[in-house]
Amino acid sequence: MLRDREKIDAVRHLLPKDVERVFIRQFSTADMPVLNLRISSDRELSGAFDLLDKQLKRPLERVEGV
Repeated sequence: MLRDREKIDAVRHLLPKDVERVFIRQFSTADMPVLNLRISSDRELSGAFDLLDKQLKRPLERVEGV
């Protein structure tokens, strides 16, 4: 990561003057979700949080590797 910071410092003079800081963050793609789920219905779902949490989310979280 230090090497990346040095590269940015080397070209900092080329960046717009209003750039105050450049953040470098390291992350693993293994930490990213492989599934995003969206639920839609003809009925109002604003009161369905508990139902969806208990009947859908929690059982999925119990699957090994999730």
